[in-house]
This record gives sequence, structure tokens and C-alpha cells, in this order.
Amino acid sequence: PAAVAPVQGQAAFQAAQAAVTAAVAPSPPSAPLIFGNLNSGPVGANLFIYHIPVSWDDNILKQHFEHFGKIISARVQTDNDGRSRGFGFVSFDTPAAAQAAIAGMHGFPVEGKHLKVQLKKGDEQQLTGTTAVPAPPAPLLGGLLDIKQPPPPPGPPPPPPPAMGCGMMPGQPA
Repeated sequence: PAAVAPVQGQAAFQAAQAAVTAAVAPSPPSAPLIFGNLNSGPVGANLFIYHIPVSWDDNILKQHFEHFGKIISARVQTDNDGRSRGFGFVSFDTPAAAQAAIAGMHGFPVEGKHLKVQLKKGDEQQLTGTTAVPAPPAPLLGGLLDIKQPPPPPGPPPPPPPAMGCGMMPGQPA
């Protein structure tokens, strides 16, 4: 298990890089990143992230997501004493950047847990017009080790193949 975590992290990072290359065009430099406020991006560009390590702050959260596009805000939710509550929000300037971040970071292994990355509930509901649907589980190693068997066909099992020859087994008395 300890040897698998770096491989999972590397696979997630490679998936993230591919998603960024495919979905996000470079943007010109603009206003500095604003932390700790309620700034949000357009509908579909705001993410909810769960299982954030208690050691992370706003800057570390930003560093893990900035490769997917321009971040408007990144915030780790804290309690009254300033301790992380284990979740946070990242807002991008475009929905494409948010989708790339979901593709690259959902299931990302960090400190013995896997990040859960999905659209913020209000955005999810506005996009679909329905109640929130949880994000699908991330495939193990980006699908490399996600071995799935097809479901068995409905109904009873097929009959055995017909016997060949006289139906006697070698060594059976005649």
C-alpha cells in the first residue's frame, strides 16, 4: 500500500496535466488572488473540496489547484480557533478550468486520504436544475488497475456442452 500511493499521486498528476492541456487555454496575468473572502466564479466554476489535510492552508490549497486555470479564490474552512475543518472551496474563472480540476484532483491521494472534488452545491443545482448528485468515485490509478468484470447475463446458466464420442471417460470400465 505504501508503494502504491506515489504511483497513484503520479497518475493523478499526469491526468491533471492532460486535463489542463485539453481544457484550459493560457490566460494573461491579472489581479492578484484573493483569499479568505466569498469571491466566486461563474456558475459551474466553483468547487467544493473535502478530505483536505489539517496541515493545509489557503496557499497550499491554491498550489494544488492552480495548474488547472486562473483561480479567483481558494479557501480552507476553519473553526473559531483557526483550525482546518477538513474542507474548502476553490473558484476558477471558467467552468472548463473547474471541470479539469475535478478530473485531475478527485480521488487524489494525500496524507492517507483521497480528496473529494465536486461542483459546489449551488452551482450543481443551477446547472442541472435538480438536487445535487455526488461526484463519481475516482478510478484506481486513473483506470489502470480498475479491473471490472462484465455482469453475468440474466437467466439461468447455459447448459454444459454436449459430450463427445461415446460419453465414457478414460479409465472407466466398459
